[in-house]
Amino acid sequence: MILLRLPIVEGEFIERANRFVGLVRMDGETKRALITNTGRLEEFMIRGKRCFCIPKQGGKTDL
Repeated sequence: MILLRLPIVEGEFIERANRFVGLVRMDGETKRALITNTGRLEEFMIRGKRCFCIPKQGGKTDL
């Protein structure tokens, strides 16, 4: 059963810019991604780790 069909794109985590924004490298470009979990997440947000994002339109971030 598929509940949602969302376009998921793969990237490489660079760094956490602030509590809500992370920088992600995709196709040679650096993009701003919204982080909905404002916790520390130090064990997950490691430079160079693979990450998955859902593109969005509008707003202050790209993903």
